[in-house]
Amino acid sequence: MRETARVTRLLHQPLWIVWHPHQKLWNWRLVEALSRVPGGRFVASGILTIDTLLLWVRVVSRRARRIGARTVVVDKRALPTEALYIDCGVHREGVQIQSMTNWFSPLLRLWTIGFEASPESYPVARSSLTAVPNLDLRQQALVGPAFGSDLVRLYRAGGDGKGDSLFAERGDAYDDVPAVRLSSVMQRFLDDHGPMPIILRMNIEGAELFVVEDLIAAGMTKMIAGYYGMWDDLSKIDVRRDREFRRLLRMHSIATLTFNDRDSEVPLRLSAIRYDIVTSLIAGTRAHVTGK
Repeated sequence: MRETARVTRLLHQPLWIVWHPHQKLWNWRLVEALSRVPGGRFVASGILTIDTLLLWVRVVSRRARRIGARTVVVDKRALPTEALYIDCGVHREGVQIQSMTNWFSPLLRLWTIGFEASPESYPVARSSLTAVPNLDLRQQALVGPAFGSDLVRLYRAGGDGKGDSLFAERGDAYDDVPAVRLSSVMQRFLDDHGPMPIILRMNIEGAELFVVEDLIAAGMTKMIAGYYGMWDDLSKIDVRRDREFRRLLRMHSIATLTFNDRDSEVPLRLSAIRYDIVTSLIAGTRAHVTGK
């Protein structure tokens, strides 16, 4: 049944091999197709280079729109004194948390809240991240306004647990795990620590939809200085709901930028992502000062 659904998605979205709405030019469908032809690896390498250059164009353009065209050069003095980084989908190594810590802990006080719902991956993540300061790591699944229980089913995808999801299409076996709304966690943190720029990264196998619905319902979308992650998993599960999800993002002016494990293997992409996060932090700081 799952294989039939996968083939149906491929037939209904043939142009996604050229430009995926989430994965962009460097997308898994295209890379997989190139791996089957002679010389395909060299072509894939070229596509990665082009996609990375396009990523840089995008982050420079975003910076010009958000804090002005004259501020292309990073000014560390414009950074806030403290910020909150929220990582949803830590998995086992917490690669993005470690990157954020390395980038920003020397420059400001960085608070981190991490979510890893899997009862197998959570203890590994806690062990991997023992050196991260100001870290609140939680074994909780993030849900939306439609969920009314303190527990939710997390379906196991098999393998190393990266594909575990709240969607039953991802597996047959499941664990009942604690559930929480991000809006309530954010509000408690801000009540305790005061306002500051917030960076939100998500890679939670389609549940990004639920988190966005929660933030919209709570009127908190504008509190996020920058949204990160690819958010492509819903398109692998339900194309129709993914289309509605993308429409919802546009309606609320939520534009995300990639920040996933695959980016970590390409230093030039990581540099672009770091540059954009600096932009988000500066823009978030100005918003707190001006009230806009």
